[in-house]
Amino acid sequence: VKEVSGAIFASTLTTICVFLPIVFTTGIARQLFVDMGLTIAYSLLASLIIAVTVVPMLASKLLVNVKESKDKFLDRIILKYVSSLNFLLNKKLIVIVFVLGLFFASIYASFNMPVTFIPEASTTQISISMSMKDENYLREDLLSMSDEVINKIMEIEEIESIGVSESGSTSSDKSTLGFYIIINEKQVKNIEKISNEILNKTQDLDCNININSSNSSMSMLTGSGIQLVIKGNNLDNLFEDANEIKNAISDVDGVGDIVIKDFDDNYETRIIVDKNKAMEYGLTVAGIYQNIYELLNNEISATSLNFDNKDYATIINQKDKTEYTIDDLSKIKIIATKNQVEVEVGIDEIATIEKHPSAKSINHDNQQRTISINISAKDNYNLGDLSHNIKSELVDFEMQEGNIIEYSGENENIIETIFELIKMISLALIFIYMIMVAQFQSLKAPFIIMFTIPLAFTGGIIGLLVTGSDLSVIAMLGFLVLSGIVVNNGIVFIDTINQLIEKGETKKQAILITGNNRFRPILMTAMTTILGLLTMAFGIGEGAEMMAPLAIVTIGGLVYTTLMTLYVVPILYDVFNNKVK
Repeated sequence: VKEVSGAIFASTLTTICVFLPIVFTTGIARQLFVDMGLTIAYSLLASLIIAVTVVPMLASKLLVNVKESKDKFLDRIILKYVSSLNFLLNKKLIVIVFVLGLFFASIYASFNMPVTFIPEASTTQISISMSMKDENYLREDLLSMSDEVINKIMEIEEIESIGVSESGSTSSDKSTLGFYIIINEKQVKNIEKISNEILNKTQDLDCNININSSNSSMSMLTGSGIQLVIKGNNLDNLFEDANEIKNAISDVDGVGDIVIKDFDDNYETRIIVDKNKAMEYGLTVAGIYQNIYELLNNEISATSLNFDNKDYATIINQKDKTEYTIDDLSKIKIIATKNQVEVEVGIDEIATIEKHPSAKSINHDNQQRTISINISAKDNYNLGDLSHNIKSELVDFEMQEGNIIEYSGENENIIETIFELIKMISLALIFIYMIMVAQFQSLKAPFIIMFTIPLAFTGGIIGLLVTGSDLSVIAMLGFLVLSGIVVNNGIVFIDTINQLIEKGETKKQAILITGNNRFRPILMTAMTTILGLLTMAFGIGEGAEMMAPLAIVTIGGLVYTTLMTLYVVPILYDVFNNKVK
């Protein structure tokens, strides 16, 4: 305990302090990581107490008359390792150049990797929205069509049940039905095939079907694709700009579907009064509006009835009044006065009737009206590159006066969260260095160990490349975890070298003895962590793919840095302590 307690305290604290910067983060990064960080920190504190109290106590009672076991195979490996370390101590420059070359190559590779916010997780749920193609549909038609859709979908074997919700995703939209489909949990890997089969089954129906199989809470939290938000005061000007932007970016490489939120397939009829013509008949805009309203309104609110402490409005429909359609608007006549003579004047004589795109809802941000354009990326297309292409296309786009454009959506979330993670890693490195300075009472020894952290980045990138995984926020979290884990073996290694030198060993002999003695425990600690993460790396179970990049990065980093700890750390120790014999 006396020999290793200092190193154990330092190595545990370096891992714990990695998660301390989480308290300084904001936004989605904090929501995603704070619970995990606190759980790991508390668990490590508990394990530290157990390691220096319970484990020695149990060892004193259980490890009685223990014969040292010999593993000839491992002994031969240790012998070869010590021999190779002795050889490389005389080739220090070659080793350092090789390691730095791999590091810079991994940085270059990371800039060319596909970037996603959070990996797609398998789910047993598929969401469908259905709307009618015919604008002049009746409610009975919508409900009848929903029955046909259900019958078609239930023909697919993998589907277990379907639920239907009126109004789809927005309570104000009565033209859309939302279908929530549950598939067999054994078929989650075939969700794309099932989605395509649903489209094939329903393609002959007179309705529009949109499918979304990304139903995890993470995807709902972060959104997907790219979102452009146009802000201004005039809704017509906003829509005009939005429509022009939609046309401008439609041919950009990688752009999939473009949807102007709340505007697509939604229209309103406007009666635009010519004030000069109205004045000839002694009419005002307000007066004309009132006349039209009285003619069109055939419902009267009579009273409200109370049942079970709930009020229900009672509406009387006046069937004796003439019913008008939109096509009849131009035929409406109102009573007016011209040259002091009472006359009838048609609406089409004093106003124009136009059909305009209309918002289903009006959104505001800081007291400004907003319109959102949602852009999806085509399959296997890098979202970061797509965002860059769109910004390049719109760099010379002239907005109408008073309108501004802001970029949002998944890509902006990626940039914001990665910035927060970089801030967390930077703070973690400072804390790690401070702890090791306190442990070694030296500035050089911690710097040698800190050199293993960039090596962990190389290993993590290699892990992502080998498995074909994207660079994501979850993968970045793996690099954060690695920065605390990989220094542990380095701390124990250098602490042992220092103890041997204090006992009178030469520097080179101390390095070789430490390599011989610490090889087995370093290998064991790395392997236990790697084996513990394998199930997560394989993505076993529903939704496990989302956290797999964290395990892949950690495993890749640990494999690489374990190798580097056994060679690079002693070599750097030799370089930085060249005055020690």
